[in-house]
Amino acid sequence: MHNSNGVQQYYQAIRDRLKNYIKSDYLANSETLLLYVDDILGELCSKHTNIAPEPYIETSASYKKVPDGIKNSQRIEQGVKESLLKLVKENLGIFSDPFEHQVKALECFSSGKDLFVSTGTGSGKTECFLWPIIAKCFDEAKNHPDFFNKEAVRTLIIYPMNALVSDQLARFRKIIGNDKFREIFTIDTHATRIPHFGMYTGRTPYSGAAKPASSRELAATFRENYLIDEDADAETQRRQTNNVNGLKRINKYPARFGENGLQNFIENLEKNIHKPTPYDAELITRFEMQECPPDILITNYSMLEYMLMRQREANIWDETKQWLDKSIDNKLLIVLDEAHMYRGSAGGEIALLLERLFYRLGITTDRVQFILTTASMPQNEQEAINTFYSGLTGKEPSSCKFLFGVKEAVPDDLGIKTDIDALVSIGSEQVQGDDIAIRIKDFAKAVFHCNLPDDINQSQAQEWLYDNLPKYQAFVSLNKLCRDGAKSYSKIKNTLFGESKKAEKALDALLALVSLAAKKGNILFPVRLHMFLRGLRVL
Repeated sequence: MHNSNGVQQYYQAIRDRLKNYIKSDYLANSETLLLYVDDILGELCSKHTNIAPEPYIETSASYKKVPDGIKNSQRIEQGVKESLLKLVKENLGIFSDPFEHQVKALECFSSGKDLFVSTGTGSGKTECFLWPIIAKCFDEAKNHPDFFNKEAVRTLIIYPMNALVSDQLARFRKIIGNDKFREIFTIDTHATRIPHFGMYTGRTPYSGAAKPASSRELAATFRENYLIDEDADAETQRRQTNNVNGLKRINKYPARFGENGLQNFIENLEKNIHKPTPYDAELITRFEMQECPPDILITNYSMLEYMLMRQREANIWDETKQWLDKSIDNKLLIVLDEAHMYRGSAGGEIALLLERLFYRLGITTDRVQFILTTASMPQNEQEAINTFYSGLTGKEPSSCKFLFGVKEAVPDDLGIKTDIDALVSIGSEQVQGDDIAIRIKDFAKAVFHCNLPDDINQSQAQEWLYDNLPKYQAFVSLNKLCRDGAKSYSKIKNTLFGESKKAEKALDALLALVSLAAKKGNILFPVRLHMFLRGLRVL
């Protein structure tokens, strides 16, 4: 038996910290209250009060997947499909077995439809606009190279807040900023550049005119945060190397072309030069984007309003207008992520702002494709959804494909029944590295009564678990219960394991195990644990 370190242990530790905080901040000065401190805090911090209620658990892995979805699609242009499959092979953000709504989004966009995607949190909504954006770049570069040579904003992604913009930037760095993407894109399209993307918000360096002193200051900041000083001592270089590698690992490192790409950018900054190369994926400063409008512009609606008013951003829209004027088939793609944030007055403001944008570009809504995404749209109120879509975009609902996702079927025939003792025996502590394979082998032997090979590696073990957990009664019951929203720990425990004295240990063991099941980048059951703490009201 392993030492336990499951959900209840984590939750108890948090409750204990809350009790200690309340004791020191609210009760320490009263000798009378201290006499009854255990009774008071025991009641306040019990899992049955709203100060520290019990944890809730949910999963987002409940949508239908399509094996080889892109490969088998008949509605994606063949040349574009071939390039996308190369990205699949290189694991560049496109999946071999995507959700059905992700494939449909790509197909419907390719046919010229607007998209409104409303699926649950963690269901791959971002891919529903990310893949069409990438497909759009490949299509134009392959089939209309003269148009692609023109620098312009082809995709405008609008967010309600800067934190979401920064997260999206990391996605584009991971894909378009990858050397393999550049290689695939240039070979397949014969283009002499790659698609550019850039974040244009209040955080984008720097406001005002391009001043030598400000550029040198920015260059110094980039040197300090992103480069390794070859003249520094060994300890400093080690720290800088760890910092750079850490930023690259989480896609926070700017995506410039070549090994010395960022070094060259910094050296140009020191000369007050703001000019990217054709193979720089990311445009960093405002002046780069003002001079060379990025294909994919990521911003928020407040900054977009400023950009439409100020002269310094005029070239962005002038160049985009010229690209749109080249052909009636050139359409601007506008992505409104977290679309539910634009309800009420906020929706009216963004709708009017988009009208101003269209007027500035000299186009009407038939020259625009929209992709809206949200996790907060009711499926059974189509009339309200149609009204929301039309009010926001100015287009008729008939021009849009509404995607709500299809839930994955839960099997009725279960090969392995739940044995609480066998499940508890594998332990509930979190495991990493080589211990993952050991945990899965223990589970296979105790529950499935099969011996996995001694030399099985972590990835192979996780794939075995991915393929076999859907046959296990306890997992199927857990999936059914949590797939439609968060459920309380006690409800899950009682539903799966009844009144057994080992129910808590069994559930902790199951939760620790199911998150390990993974295959080809897909996670079978991503566990989300919600813990709520409430502050005390001081009168």
